[in-house]
This record gives sequence, C-alpha cells and structure tokens, in this order.
Amino acid sequence: MSRIEFVRSDLSVEDPSAIYNLGRLATEILNENQLSPTEKLVLDLSSHGLSTKVCANFRSVTFATIAAQRKRAISKLGARNTTHAVRIAFELGILIPEVREDGLIEESSLSPKEYLTLELASLGLTNEQIAMRRRRSVETVKSQKKKILGKLNATNSAHAVRRAYEVGIFSASRINKT
Repeated sequence: MSRIEFVRSDLSVEDPSAIYNLGRLATEILNENQLSPTEKLVLDLSSHGLSTKVCANFRSVTFATIAAQRKRAISKLGARNTTHAVRIAFELGILIPEVREDGLIEESSLSPKEYLTLELASLGLTNEQIAMRRRRSVETVKSQKKKILGKLNATNSAHAVRRAYEVGIFSASRINKT
C-alpha cells in the first residue's frame, strides 16, 4: 500500500491525534511529490477531457512532452493512470472542483451500479478489472461507462471524475494540511 493509499484508507478515523498525523502525512506526501506547475496544468487539462494531442496544441509543445509530463504527474501521485491521478489530485486538494450552477446533476441520477463503476474507474481500474470485480462482462462495464459519460456530459473517465466532484457526486476528504 502506498503512502497516499494509507492516507485515503484511514480518513474515517475519528481520533483527533490520528487525524492530525494523517494531515501531516498528507503534507509530507505533497511536499515529496510536488507537482511542477506544468505537470499540474497538464493534469488539470486532462481532467477537463482534453486528449494529449489537444493539450500539446494548447501548450504549443510536442505530444511526447505532454505525455512525459502526464506520466511524471501520475508517478508522483502514485496513481495507476490519468483517471486515478485526477481522483487523488482532488482528494489532496491539488485540483479544486469548479462549483457550477448550470446543469447540476443529482447524485441519484446515477444508478447504484453506475456509481460503483465510476468509483472503481476513478481508482484506476481498467474495464477488465471492473468487470472481474463486479462479475459482469466487459461489454456491460463499457455500456455503463458510456451512460455515465452521457449523464455527466463528460468526454472520458478523467473528465467524468472531475464532473463528479463539480456536481457533488464525489466530495474531497479535505484533510487538514497544517
């Protein structure tokens, strides 16, 4: 278990000293794994559903440069993929959701199965891993993801995670970082 996973797994602890220690550990992780401004920007652009090619055009750099920056950000956060990195970044307060009044989506608009699929995808699981864990076919998982993207008006899984934070389906743990 990575140190970030440890922090996330113990967030429900109610002992004040444990919460203080978790906050110190989260600060330590952020300091150790400090994302450069460019890595943070690339992760933010990715969370808006932009592809590597579009990010490269936006930043006027090569595709390989953006891919390398995204890979470094994923590695520094101890994530499995971009979608997982976006989830961790929101949980640690590296990315902040934009609260939107337009087109708010009720949490209940996602079925429990869709919510679970989005939750597992946000933890970096592939379609195959989600299907195995849920004892469903890969096609069923893909179909649920397509419905989730439509309901959240998202273009990919990383964008769906951002939208889930923006509309209140997910909420950041807000660890005290002092």
